Amino acid sequence: MRPLFTTGSARWWLLGTAVLQLVSPAVIPFDGGSARDLPVVPPSFFFGIWSVITIGCVAAAAWGMPQSRASRPPYRRVQMPVSVVQVLFIVWLVLARFLPPLTVLVFATMLALLTYAMKVVVSSPADRVTRVLLGGSLGLYAGWTAGAVWLNLVTVLPLEVQGDRAVLATALLAAAATCVSGALFFRGSAGFVVGATWACMGILLTSAMAGEVGLAAVAAAGLLATLIAGALASRRHRTSTAQPPREGRETAAPGRPRLAACISCASDRGGGSEVSGVTDAVVLDIRTPRRRATGAAESS
Repeated sequence: MRPLFTTGSARWWLLGTAVLQLVSPAVIPFDGGSARDLPVVPPSFFFGIWSVITIGCVAAAAWGMPQSRASRPPYRRVQMPVSVVQVLFIVWLVLARFLPPLTVLVFATMLALLTYAMKVVVSSPADRVTRVLLGGSLGLYAGWTAGAVWLNLVTVLPLEVQGDRAVLATALLAAAATCVSGALFFRGSAGFVVGATWACMGILLTSAMAGEVGLAAVAAAGLLATLIAGALASRRHRTSTAQPPREGRETAAPGRPRLAACISCASDRGGGSEVSGVTDAVVLDIRTPRRRATGAAESS
């Protein structure tokens, strides 16, 4: 029996689930309901990032369709994990309408799979277009999810708990820590940093408009920390990859191994006495300049 998931079929799964993910919000609409009233949920237009993410996923999947790309990292290693993420996106939309508490588990699973996929992308050699399309779309996806998963948790809590400012501040601290950790873990990936800071900016704007100074301060700190962590990680990565290789002893004296190889070769051919004479001549030639320098120093 032919396996269901092969290198050839996995690319089609990636493209097919990306298309379904793109069109699913039109079929399964989600308006957020009462969660919009919380002072930590970003304004509606911030959720427009989903359009950028889903379109980017389709573009990345289409770019990875040729067998030459699909059969090599990073595409070969992320096709199925990302396909599962895109299916879980649709599952999340369904659960948000009928069983909201389960959306937290789905969102957390998506973040875990995106973390794996992003690590593969930033660790694998790839051309510029692949890094922009695949790395950019997955980076936005993971960055936004890193902050949004904690907001998702807050929205399914009992109403009396949602009004507790200490609970909200704790959720924002957890979101900030996740965003900062991701920026460091993914080597300052531009896509991740943009997605994470977009989430922090949305929270900051909502909190400030609601007059929640404390929550706004936490969101601002998370935004600033994510930007700093991303810049430092990116700079460290560029510095480490730009360092030239250290030269060893072999490169310091490249002629000597070749000389030894020639002497050994001549010795194997039976020219032992000739080799001995050549060796003495070479040693004499190497030492002569030093002797001349020493004699010159003594005469002066």
